[in-house]
This record gives sequence, structure tokens and C-alpha cells, in this order.
Amino acid sequence: MKRGVLSICIMAVLIVTLIGIGGQAHGDAILFPFVTMSNTVATLITIVNTAGLPYSYDYLGIPFQLHYEYWYKQSTNNSDQEKCTELDFMRPTSANDIVTFDATGNINSGQALFNDSSPYNTGSITSFHLPVEKPRRAFLIVDNNTSWLTDYPNPPNGFIGNVDGTLYGEALILNLASGDMWGYTAYNARGGGVSNYTNDPVFFSDGMDYEGEVIGPDEKGKTVFLPQNEYLTRYFVTPVGIDINGQRTGNANSTIQLLIKDSDGNYYGGMYDNDENPISFTQKVNVVCTGALSITDLIPSAALNYFLTSQNQMWGYLGTDNGTVTNNPTSQAIIGKLEYNENQIDLSFNAECSMCKNKWTKCTKQCEDTCASICALTKSVIRGESDFKWIRSSQSLP
Repeated sequence: MKRGVLSICIMAVLIVTLIGIGGQAHGDAILFPFVTMSNTVATLITIVNTAGLPYSYDYLGIPFQLHYEYWYKQSTNNSDQEKCTELDFMRPTSANDIVTFDATGNINSGQALFNDSSPYNTGSITSFHLPVEKPRRAFLIVDNNTSWLTDYPNPPNGFIGNVDGTLYGEALILNLASGDMWGYTAYNARGGGVSNYTNDPVFFSDGMDYEGEVIGPDEKGKTVFLPQNEYLTRYFVTPVGIDINGQRTGNANSTIQLLIKDSDGNYYGGMYDNDENPISFTQKVNVVCTGALSITDLIPSAALNYFLTSQNQMWGYLGTDNGTVTNNPTSQAIIGKLEYNENQIDLSFNAECSMCKNKWTKCTKQCEDTCASICALTKSVIRGESDFKWIRSSQSLP
């Protein structure tokens, strides 16, 4: 991607963030629940670390480091029920350090961006990206539960311990072909990332979320469907691990369902049309590790046909429950919604086609046969404007 285009993309987006106050305990971890990878899609990850020593990447010869842990789909099929596998590594850091990189490796081969002079490009690992075949879906955990940041019996002057709240992150997903983009703030659970070692479990469970980032078993989110002839809808879902491994797992399994509510407060499968009429159905979708769902996954054919032909907007509650396809069920999940439109460009009106037809005073049958191969109607689909929303639970309290 040209530097100018990337600069325009970065300047054009504004991600509104909320800042929380962490507790006092060793270690911190943040979760990027949606990492999207393809040859034409980049996921820019930005991380701010405030633990350690300012301007110093080691102390007494022991490096300050962050721990990066990707969990990614086992194949390029990216099936919603496919499990994930793991890749992790360490990279240098210092107090008040910021680093931005492309997790897909499409931009700058996954190395630090924006003329970053920090010593990231030394040693055996110089990149931050996930070096696997694309396309892939993944999530990323970043923690500072590393040696010197955790074990500091006699800290030097100016040392900042890696207490909860010392990590912050943002993600920006870029379509390199169309310039389309969307982004989100990484999820930092209250105390959930607290541990002493990089292999300790980290938790991002319901009840640890500042802003209702997790939909729990007794909670519901709300979602709106705009007319699909205007905007298309996709849901990104990452189940939240609640067993002894916490989020460091590739087989956490939740089900997602659209719901309506009766006058007694009971929930049933379905959604509402724009005349307040409930439309009942029972469709549930299993998601393992992480996945992306379209409305055809969530809405059965009869209800979907009614929705599409009406060209009206609709809405429903979103609920989560234990999954049924792995031995690691969880009733908790993180859900995001992307709304976007697509434009088709007709490529048949190209220069070669025009030159061929211009050779004939009128396009006879012979003209049609001669020019057919280069004047075939071909359309290219590109993404247009998009908007991303993190589906939040209104029941969560700080």
C-alpha cells in the first residue's frame, strides 16, 4: 500500500475510546478479539505500555518485553466451528512505549510502522505479525507478565510496575483495495490479565468488563438490521474462555442467537420488524475460538425472505449460551457488528473493447463475435463505507 494512502486512511478514522482505572496487582493483559487477515486486508495493531523504565529496554542486561500470543484458525477455511492453534513470542518494550504494526504482514512485513526508532528490528524475531497462510481469522492477547516487569525485588528509580491497567491498545482494519476501514479499542478486563508468568491463564470473563464488552449468560445485547439493499451486516464473534486456561485456548465454544422478549420478561428466539411485530424462530449458531457470521447464519430462510423483501429495518436481542460442538463450552462471548455497502464496477467498458468496436461502423454479428471475448461483462465488487459497533451488554456494571 502506498504510504500516502495509508496516511490518509489513518487520518480519516477516529476511534472514540474510554479510559478506565486499573487495580493494584502484578501483570496486565489486553485482548484484540477480532484479527482479520487476507492478501487485501490488513489489521493494524497499536499497543501502549506504561510499565518498566522510560527510555530503557533492559535493566542489568535483562530485557523488558511484552508477550504476544495469537490464536488463529487451523486452516484457511476459517469455518466458524473450526478450532484455533497458537503462536507466541516476546518483543522489546519500555515504559510509555507505543508501537504499531500490521498483524497480517501485508504492510512493512509486519515490522514496526511510522519510523519507529525503538530496537524492534534486532535479534532473531524482527516482526510482530502472524506468519501463516491467508486468509485467516484470529484473536491476539498481549500481556506484560514477563520477567523484569513482574519480578522486581529492588526496582530502580523511575521503575513503573506492571500493575493492571498498564497496557492499552487499538486495532484498525484496512481494506487495501478499496481504502475502507473500521476499528476498535482492545479489551482490558478488570484484574483478568493479572498473573506472574506468560504461561499463566488470563481471564476476560463477564463481570470483569468495564463497559459491557462481554455478553454473559444472564445478559443480552441489542442489535439493529438495516435494509440489506442499503447496507450489509456481518457479526464478529469470539467466545470467552472460562475454564482453567482462561482465554489461552483455541476451542472455547459459544452459541449465538437472536431473541425477542415477551411481556413477562422471558426471551425466545426471533426478532422484531419495524411495525413492532415479533417474528419467531429458534436458530442458534455455534462459534469456536473466533468467527464471522452473516444474517443468513442467524436468520432462517422464511424470516430472512420476509426481511429482505420488505426492505425495512428490524432489530432483536442477542444472547449467548454454552456451545455444543467442543469439550470447552462457554456461555460468554464478545460480539461486534460491521455494517458496510458494496459497489460494483463494470469492467467491460475497457479500452480494448472500445477499440475493437470502433473498427466497425455498426456492430454486426461479426463484430459481436470478434469482440465478445474482450467485451465480456465483468464486474468487480469493492467495499464501500463501513461502520463497526461493539455489541455491549446493558446489564454490566463497573
